[in-house]
Amino acid sequence: SYLFLFWFSLYCFIACTTSNIKNIRTDESALLAFKSLITSDPYGMLANNWSTSYSVCNWVGVSCDKKHNRVNSLNLTNMGLRGTLSPNLGNLSFLVKLVLSNNSFGGQLPKEIGWLRRLKVLSFDTNEFVGAIPPALGDLSHLQHLDLNTNHFSSFIPQSIYNLSKLEHLDCGHNSLEGTIPPMIGRLHQLNNLSLNDNKMSGLIPKEISNISLLETLYLSSNNFSGPIPEEIAYLDKLEFLILLENNFSGSIPLKLFNISSLKYLLLEQNRLSGPIPEEIGYLNQPEAIALSNNNFNGSIPFRLFNMSRLIFLYLEQNHLSGIIPFITNLPRLQVLHLNNNNFVGNIPVSIFNASKLLELQLSYNSFSGTLSNHPFENLKFLNTFIIDHNDLTINDSLGFFTSLTSCRYLEYLLLSENQILPNLPRSIGNITSEYFVADSCGIDGNIPLEIGNMSNLLSFSLIGNNLNGPIPSTFKGLQKLQVLNLGYNGLQGSFIKELCEMESLSELYL
Repeated sequence: SYLFLFWFSLYCFIACTTSNIKNIRTDESALLAFKSLITSDPYGMLANNWSTSYSVCNWVGVSCDKKHNRVNSLNLTNMGLRGTLSPNLGNLSFLVKLVLSNNSFGGQLPKEIGWLRRLKVLSFDTNEFVGAIPPALGDLSHLQHLDLNTNHFSSFIPQSIYNLSKLEHLDCGHNSLEGTIPPMIGRLHQLNNLSLNDNKMSGLIPKEISNISLLETLYLSSNNFSGPIPEEIAYLDKLEFLILLENNFSGSIPLKLFNISSLKYLLLEQNRLSGPIPEEIGYLNQPEAIALSNNNFNGSIPFRLFNMSRLIFLYLEQNHLSGIIPFITNLPRLQVLHLNNNNFVGNIPVSIFNASKLLELQLSYNSFSGTLSNHPFENLKFLNTFIIDHNDLTINDSLGFFTSLTSCRYLEYLLLSENQILPNLPRSIGNITSEYFVADSCGIDGNIPLEIGNMSNLLSFSLIGNNLNGPIPSTFKGLQKLQVLNLGYNGLQGSFIKELCEMESLSELYL
């Protein structure tokens, strides 16, 4: 009996080993068929390594399961590969991870990918695939991660995808997909990321979206979705990113949305939303970015909106908002504040200068009034963009406005047009670091100071339609980066025009 057990065990060992060798050769054949359809391998990653001279488990991008000695992972991310996919990929029956991201693969996806029943991760993002998404992907019952972002897929998302009950990440953004989001979306109970942005999808967001209780990111921007924003989204109590910008959503913002305590990004810009911005927006305790621009909101800014200690980005431009700007009490992290193209009135509050991390401040095309003088710009050491054109402001340099701006050593954009600058341009303007300086139609008198030649970063300088006189400063010639110089509709004179025309960097000159 011992002899029998010995021979039986030996037989099983040999049979198992033979089977493993046969199966790994199946994987090898499938990968060689895949390699045969690659038309460009600029770094020689596969050409120099994928050879029968080496064990398939040692090939670049290939990993094997030690227990079964089968290929379980193929990761060829960012190798510059071009070609189409072989149907033989479907023979890699132990494959758990298939990642071809950031290459130039094209053609249609072979339906045989649906044979990979052990697959958990499928990432084909940033390639050139075309055609429809194969319904056979719905057979990948263990799939957790599906990323088809940035390709040329068209037609509809197959309904079979919504049967993938273990799916945690679904990203089909940046394609040409059409159709609607069906109520079946609510079956994906494990989903934490749903990204369908930058497609041609339309229709309503189904209320069944509320069944995806683990959802953290809902990214539907740049489509044609319409109707009201469903209040059922408020039941997604783990939601951190609600990104619905560039659609056709209408109506008001559901008040229940502001009960989502985890919400960090609320991006609703470029829709048809209307009504006042609700006071309840102040109930959000985690927001880092709020974008409501390019809608039809009216009324005043809720005071609580300017008292959010975590807020970094606030975009309210291109609406019908009015009234005065609330006092800023607690915005220590604010970097971007866009209030332009509204109907705001009154002074620009000095409290804005308490936001010491501010990079961009855009207040143009409103009806702000009052005098800008020695405001504490030294508090805004990181300011990059200061745009206040088309208001009713008086900029009084005798009170130190331009001098105070010299504290902003990172300032690139300074746009002041259609306000009043008194009494003239000071010599201290030469200490401003701007690349773009525009002060058209500001009623500026006097000469352009010679110190303009110290603005060594200037790319574009415009003073159209003022009351300037005297000579055009010869110091302009020292501005080696200057590309645009607009001084038209003034009373300037002098013989420096020829030298200006000889400046190599200058592409636009308007005198």
